[in-house]
Amino acid sequence: MNNRMLGDTIKRLRTQNRLSQSKLAELIGVSIVCVRKWEAYKECPQITLVPLLAGLLDVTTDSDLFLHYYDFVIGEDN
Repeated sequence: MNNRMLGDTIKRLRTQNRLSQSKLAELIGVSIVCVRKWEAYKECPQITLVPLLAGLLDVTTDSDLFLHYYDFVIGEDN
């Protein structure tokens, strides 16, 4: 399921960049509950947050983050 891949990708990139859930939430301007939901496969970030999230996680627009986000939003394999 791609919503799982999106959550796993966010968590993997966040930990690679040595960011806690609370620090990532603070930098993006969302609550820690949002980040927890993303990583728990319950929600995905708003599209307006994805470029900021990618920048903070040090990835480009052709990364897994964007591919999994797109799949999650269109419902591919859900």
